[in-house]
Amino acid sequence: MYLALPAHWPVQGEDTQALEEALSAFDDWCARHPGERCELALGAAATLWQVVQTERAGAEDLAAAWAQTFDRWAHYLDVDLREPDALAGWQLQEAAGPGFCLLGATPLSLSLGLLDVARGHGVKVDWMGPWWARGLARALASGDRK
Repeated sequence: MYLALPAHWPVQGEDTQALEEALSAFDDWCARHPGERCELALGAAATLWQVVQTERAGAEDLAAAWAQTFDRWAHYLDVDLREPDALAGWQLQEAAGPGFCLLGATPLSLSLGLLDVARGHGVKVDWMGPWWARGLARALASGDRK
């Protein structure tokens, strides 16, 4: 299932109306498919992502990549996750590839809200992530660097 959100969400703050609309749309789907399994492909506006070049994928390099990413998101998107209180509202994801780290963040209000809706209808969410993640994973696994 593909779940789209308004283009300005979440990068312009917690838009509770957009969140409620997304959760309501998923609730409608779950109500029509009780007990089923699904994969949730999130639209581009649902998550923040950054690719950072790295020499290695060690803890020091990863910490530097996160610091650089937080600085960029604060500057360009007005989402400042450098403060622990702000960061607590986001789920962080990371994946290392040859010479790069892919770093992402999803608002917990969205990911936890979707899981709560699913649980309420007995729906099992097998996977949740950005719509493009599966294609990227296949390309990296196959060695296709085009």
